[in-house]
Amino acid sequence: MTIIKGVLQVSLSDKLMLSPEILKYVKAIECYPNVSIVYQILLTVPVTVASSEVSLSKLKLLKKIFEVNYVRKRLMAWLCASLRKIF
Repeated sequence: MTIIKGVLQVSLSDKLMLSPEILKYVKAIECYPNVSIVYQILLTVPVTVASSEVSLSKLKLLKKIFEVNYVRKRLMAWLCASLRKIF
């Protein structure tokens, strides 16, 4: 990505441009076809994929914690019931 920006800095203006603006500029001058393709791919790849995977792993962890707590409560209830029968 830095190579592309380095090449484009020579021909782009000095003002700060967003990726969609750079894509429009590259398409307009029709000088860098590969850069145009790279920017199209860059702008269509979802960014939130990694964060959703992290969220799912956190949900799995929480689910496991709740299951362990539920089993622990059931075991304690069973133990208390058994002790009541004995005494």
